[in-house]
Amino acid sequence: MEVEPGSRVQFQIHAMGFVRNPVGGYILKAGVDPAGGEGCDATRWGAEQIANQGDGAILLDSPEVVAGQAGKVTVCAFAETQFAQVYHAAFFDDASVTVR
Repeated sequence: MEVEPGSRVQFQIHAMGFVRNPVGGYILKAGVDPAGGEGCDATRWGAEQIANQGDGAILLDSPEVVAGQAGKVTVCAFAETQFAQVYHAAFFDDASVTVR
């Protein structure tokens, strides 16, 4: 995503995880790569939240970052089960990016 270099950027997204065994859940987080790199290797992640279907949709926040001189940022969403599960799914919706 193109932004003005030096602008402050934050990413928010709603997430929900379904797991067969609700003792476990999904590790969910949102982040922004301030350099606009491909993939999410250099992403600055927000706090991890652990949730399953009993928690409903939760809001994930990235930290606010300062866009680099390239004038691009990459937004990322992450989901991984806490434990190996045969049946599981994660869903993301209602994403927003705030640029200041």
